[in-house]
Amino acid sequence: MIFMYCTKCGTKNEDGTKFCTSCGANVDGKTGAHIQITAVVLDAKWSVSRLWQGRIGRWRYFTGSFLPLLGIFILVSIWGVVRLLQSTISVSGGGSSTTDTIALLGTFLNAVIGLLITICIIAFFLFHLLLAIRRCHDLGYTGWLSLLAYIPYIGIIPALFFLFMKGEETSNVYGDPPKSRTFLAEIFNY
Repeated sequence: MIFMYCTKCGTKNEDGTKFCTSCGANVDGKTGAHIQITAVVLDAKWSVSRLWQGRIGRWRYFTGSFLPLLGIFILVSIWGVVRLLQSTISVSGGGSSTTDTIALLGTFLNAVIGLLITICIIAFFLFHLLLAIRRCHDLGYTGWLSLLAYIPYIGIIPALFFLFMKGEETSNVYGDPPKSRTFLAEIFNY
């Protein structure tokens, strides 16, 4: 990229600008009242900010939305097994110290699994929000529109819109159409 800096005020102007956007001095290159600097832009392979930039297609949005649900499903299943074992052992009886130990262990496991489920639910909403932002970009809308999907009851309408509406086939202000990449590369945008 080529930038021109005004020698009068030092403001960075785009290449081809005739007058400084800040002070109005002539920077067209004919009078020599500019300094031309070529900047090299290094594109990082991956960064956190890329999680909400760019576009994602319908299929990747759908499958990516279910990725965090897998952890929630596994934790809820483990929690159900722990509850079943806890109730089975307490019904069958045993020594009072054994029953108390099992009840204490069950209470501890319930608290730990409940905490892990809460963490997974928060991670699901954050992950889904990032995908919804990129899906809005594919449709040509701002990412703020993705928040409509989280309105109770009526949020199903924008959620279905994001899921079934075909994205723009040409480039838009958010980037080029999604490329066909591997599942994880497209979900995590690397």
